[in-house]
Amino acid sequence: MALFIGSLILKAYVRESLGKELLLVLLGLFILELLMLIPYLGWLIRLLVVITGLGALLVFRREPDETDPAY
Repeated sequence: MALFIGSLILKAYVRESLGKELLLVLLGLFILELLMLIPYLGWLIRLLVVITGLGALLVFRREPDETDPAY
């Protein structure tokens, strides 16, 4: 999620992709940490990040099905 947020912000201000994933992750983590500091809203953002991360893990670990044409 931090990589996604960092890449969105970097694409808005920089025309070329730098290809530096570490910079994107750090920028996204910084933005997420700032958002999590907001009172009464930080826990909701943290919950959204956790649910998104768990969903990404489930999609990554999913076994391919013979009927699924994507695999």
